[in-house]
Amino acid sequence: MRKTIKRYCKREHLAFAILGFAALVVAAMFLSSAPGSAAGKPKMATPIISCAGGGEDYIDVNVTAGSPTGAPAGFTIQWQTTGDYAQFGWPADSSCPLDAEGVPTCGESFCKASFSGNANSSNYNLAAGQSVTVRIGDLVNGGGVAVDCPSAGLGLLCGHNYVFRAFAHANSTNQRSEFTANLTCATEDCPVNCDPTIKNLDFWKTHSTFCNLEEGCQEDAWPESILAGGLTIGCTTYTAEELEAILLTTPEEGDCNTLLLQQVIVANLNIANGANEEYVALTVEVLAAANDLLCGGEGDCASLVNELDFHRAQFECPPEE
Repeated sequence: MRKTIKRYCKREHLAFAILGFAALVVAAMFLSSAPGSAAGKPKMATPIISCAGGGEDYIDVNVTAGSPTGAPAGFTIQWQTTGDYAQFGWPADSSCPLDAEGVPTCGESFCKASFSGNANSSNYNLAAGQSVTVRIGDLVNGGGVAVDCPSAGLGLLCGHNYVFRAFAHANSTNQRSEFTANLTCATEDCPVNCDPTIKNLDFWKTHSTFCNLEEGCQEDAWPESILAGGLTIGCTTYTAEELEAILLTTPEEGDCNTLLLQQVIVANLNIANGANEEYVALTVEVLAAANDLLCGGEGDCASLVNELDFHRAQFECPPEE
């Protein structure tokens, strides 16, 4: 009788253990599939972003919702200069916190903007494949847009490259998407004010006392310092008359030496004529390299010619109509 009771108790304990284990499995399955469980939610499809133009202080970014989910709750874009990205990368939690020593974990240009698809009359509730273009650098809070940026409203920096990334927002059925791949876009170059003291080759060769063209010679406009003292170029000192003769020379095909001499003379005339500091700063190293080459050193003659002419063209005022 005692053996029978013991066997019955063992079977009862085993049955309870099996039932308990089964209950735990069912509960785990229920919790993992419950609507409120983030772990069981699929992710939003990752959107696609592309450059859509820009200006000196803004960049237009096109956002296309991914398939099949779209971006019904909107999306977030983050951006920073490529210089800050190279130094800091993206912040780990998108909030740019200070590290243990109180040092920022991202650069000053790091910004982010949320474009909500849930706001009234929102333009950012995107179906799969639907696109919208947003202007980064000209954002204000409101209308579903929330900007978190130290320089919000001040625009982007001209002549800079910016790196962007984005993700689609979560909703009640889907988690937020993965970040897009990085996208690099650029603002337009900074404006350069023309300088009326900077002239080209045709001007200087026709506005000289020594101009001997049959027609086209104009009133002398050469700086007095060069008229009186000439120029030393490479290892040779030239009088003003000799400089004018070089400017009037038509170089033969492949004669880069004369082309370079002409560009060096033009640059020196512009500097002596009162050219602005930026022009001087851009040309001084090129002139040094040209002088070295013309004195028997090594260098790329064609590149030096092109660089001197390019800097001159940046600042020369357009002809008066």
